[in-house]
Parts: sequence; structure tokens; C-alpha cells
Amino acid sequence: MPQIKLIPIKVKNKNLLDPKKMEKVIARTLDVMAGQVKEDFERTTKTWDHKPDFKILKVKAFVRAIGTNDQIYSYVTHGTRPHVIVPKRGAVLRFPKSFRPKTKVRHLTSYGGSKSKGMRYTKIVHHPGTQARQFEEIITEKWTNLAPRLIKTAIQLSDLL
Repeated sequence: MPQIKLIPIKVKNKNLLDPKKMEKVIARTLDVMAGQVKEDFERTTKTWDHKPDFKILKVKAFVRAIGTNDQIYSYVTHGTRPHVIVPKRGAVLRFPKSFRPKTKVRHLTSYGGSKSKGMRYTKIVHHPGTQARQFEEIITEKWTNLAPRLIKTAIQLSDLL
């Protein structure tokens, strides 16, 4: 008949079994990571004249929400559908003949962008819409992979193990 022998494990570090200390280490690590996630969001608008305000919210002990309510940022990250643009004031719309956007799809950075010197004038524009840059998705993918390793490392370095 098989036998099972139980041998007690002697824990050298008594902090290992201290849930309060473990919670503090994890919460501090989440705060640091939230700051880094906010920096990732800010990097996407670094070259913009318009600067969205990104905030970190502590939703629960182990939940942080990082984002902005900025409407322009939402248009860029989520994209827009095709739409018609008409002048609000005056008789015509005026805009550069060509331009290069400051952001690219699925890139966590912003670039200088550019506008042509020539201007175009028209009474109506049938805008094709803006392709979603998907900043939130990229940042979520990045930190979903990084977070568990960073928390594990923080616990190891904190003498809890």
C-alpha cells in the first residue's frame, strides 16, 4: 500500500504568511505600474498641441484605472466613421491640401506630423473617417504580459519569500 509522508516546511521568513505585508507590496507595485501605464498614454500625445489629461483612479485595493475623458483622444484612439463636415461660421471650409498625421495605428508614440503649405477651400467635405489608433488595446496587451512578472519580482525583492 502506498504511503504518504508529510514533512513540515520550516519557513525562514515569517513575513511570507503575513497577508497585510503582502497586500502592501502588491498595492505599491500596482501604484508604480499605474504611473508607467499613464506615461505610455502620455507618450501617444507627446507631439500634440492639444494635451489630454490622463488620470489614475484607485478603483479597489488591487484595481487601478488609467485613462482620460478627452473627446479628441477618443476620436483618435477609437477612430471615427465617415461623416460630412460643413462650415460652422463663414461660407467655406479651409484646410491644408495634404498632411501627415502625428500618430500611427498600433504605435505607442507620436511623431512630428506635417501640413502642406497650400490650402484647400470647399463648402463641404465628405470625410472618410479616421482609422482607430488602438492605443488602449496596445497598452492593455503590453501590461497584461508585464504585470504578473513585475508583481512576482516585487514580492521576491521585498523579502516576503
